[in-house]
Amino acid sequence: NDVASCFMLEYDLSGSDLGAVRFAISPVNELAFSLRAWRDPGRFPLQLPWLAATRRAREGLDGDLLVALTSDRLGLPDFLTPRPRSPLGRLEDELDAVAATPLDVVRADFAEVHPEGLPGVLRGPTSRVLARVVAELADYWHVALEPWWPRMRAVLEADIVHRGRTTARSGVAAMFADLAPDVTLTDGV
Repeated sequence: NDVASCFMLEYDLSGSDLGAVRFAISPVNELAFSLRAWRDPGRFPLQLPWLAATRRAREGLDGDLLVALTSDRLGLPDFLTPRPRSPLGRLEDELDAVAATPLDVVRADFAEVHPEGLPGVLRGPTSRVLARVVAELADYWHVALEPWWPRMRAVLEADIVHRGRTTARSGVAAMFADLAPDVTLTDGV
């Protein structure tokens, strides 16, 4: 099974949907997606220096819990990547949103990421697991991402400026095409 096909998504941007497309900087999204590099470093060679630099700091974390939030196919529970409420999100606010996720959504998201069965560290009362996940994500942020956040944020801000310029010069389809080779906008999809 081709790994790329596991991540194929289509969004129908009809009507005013296209006009509602926004870019935002989300600390919790960056935090969640960094778990993929932790789980499978070989697939993220650009993050190898960061992984090496944070290795000792990450040793004090519950790595089994954090890595279990991803699957072998690098899927993540949707509740870990809430839609940013502002262009420049604050980690504390975003972790509060994750913590406020309805428990049935948490269970469904875990089941979707791990259809073969939950890893042991994600089993137990959902409220307790969710509280552990949020606390561990906060600790992970403080030791592994916060020291690099000013630089990361500057790169993300520059990328948003670039996307705006591309949209102004060449249109929204060109901006989407510039995101990645396999991202396109065709007939509103």
